[in-house]
Amino acid sequence: LSAEEARMMARREELLVKLGQAEQMNAQEIASAGRAAAEQEALQSALDNERSKCVEESALRSELQAESIKTLSAFLSEVELARRDTSEEADLARRITAERDA
Repeated sequence: LSAEEARMMARREELLVKLGQAEQMNAQEIASAGRAAAEQEALQSALDNERSKCVEESALRSELQAESIKTLSAFLSEVELARRDTSEEADLARRITAERDA
């Protein structure tokens, strides 16, 4: 082989080594990007799950508030009825007392 051919062969080998290194780096970057995409997908899934839980909790909270309002309303109605009964009993007692005293 001539000196020129030997230089070209050496240069070719050098370029092949660099190409191999570049391909290896590219494969590593692709793998890293794949891991990052998988991690991002997992985080998105976790976020979606949390969002779903929040929606469920909000619905339960609204249901509980509605039930509490209904219970409180029923209680206040009973208190009002009891107050009226007591007021009527007091009026009746006053009338009986007034009639007796008369």
